[in-house]
Amino acid sequence: MKEKEARVKFRQIVSSVQYCHQKHVVHRDLKAENLLLDADMNIKIADFGFSNEYSPGQRLDTFCGSPPYAAPELFQGKKYEGPEVDVWSLGVILYTLVSGSLPFDGQNLKELRERVLRGKYRIPFYMSTDCEALLKRMLVLNPAKRHSLDAVMKDKWMNIGFEDSPLVFHSLSASFRAADWGAGCGRRLGRARLLVAGLGAGWGAGWGAGPGGRLGAGWGAGWGAGWGAGWGAGWGRRLADAGWDAVKSQVVLASGLCKLRRWLAIEVLQLDWP
Repeated sequence: MKEKEARVKFRQIVSSVQYCHQKHVVHRDLKAENLLLDADMNIKIADFGFSNEYSPGQRLDTFCGSPPYAAPELFQGKKYEGPEVDVWSLGVILYTLVSGSLPFDGQNLKELRERVLRGKYRIPFYMSTDCEALLKRMLVLNPAKRHSLDAVMKDKWMNIGFEDSPLVFHSLSASFRAADWGAGCGRRLGRARLLVAGLGAGWGAGWGAGPGGRLGAGWGAGWGAGWGAGWGAGWGRRLADAGWDAVKSQVVLASGLCKLRRWLAIEVLQLDWP
């Protein structure tokens, strides 16, 4: 895609990852296949199966992720802190967005490993010098000299056309927005109690057919309403604690919600981002 369009998408990706890092969560499997688009063509980062918490000064040692996007220190079996491997993967993603191909590739894992450890890749003739300069600061073999994510966000190429709206570093102060969203989600999910209550009432009426009909219907309705309300409120609290709402182009909860709506047999849950 053209750099102007790539910049818009990449800013969303970087903003999402920076939020995770601020929460001391490293993704470790950033790649094009894990970038989804919503109905408004905004980026959603998916698949946190390899993600992990990290602490500054402490090292991780698990090799994980997709080899074409993996940082050289992973191929070397070295321990790493976390954010620096995500920055490398982001560099590969940026190259792919702009050029339509991978900077490091090979016919087998051994060949791919050798190319990554050399750190040499072809610069397309149509790539701007500013984009090339950013890539050279991200795809650095030495993780200590690799750009931090904060430096990436401040880079010239990242902010061309966005001088009046620079990327904002997410901080814990954004948690109040997460709480608002979590509460809202709790209210929405809590409204599902009406459906569950109706289901419970129907079961109760069926079980209580005959002399105990009144007792059965009442028990079913009460159980359904109480369970639905408590479950919805609990989900709201969990989502508020997770704090995912602080970023609009962020973590995908679609899978769980799809399972939820199939189970409840209701239509798509509309979650309104503030």
